Amino acid sequence: MSNKPLYAIYKNGNYMGNERGISASDAINRYVVASLFEEFLNDERFMSRYSTKLAIKGVHYDEAVCIEKKVSGNEW
Repeated sequence: MSNKPLYAIYKNGNYMGNERGISASDAINRYVVASLFEEFLNDERFMSRYSTKLAIKGVHYDEAVCIEKKVSGNEW
């Protein structure tokens, strides 16, 4: 498992998913790339729609899901 913190990603205030990163902006960049929008990384207007919070167990993720992903080899 990564030592990077898990961030909850929001777009226009709506929860989109989780991403790990060394910082909030790194997590947003990783999420945008994983969402196949890499071409918009330098578009300030597009990127300004994204925000993060540190992910909270029971709110943004479930421990059982994390264990299942780790066991099956599909870590986030």
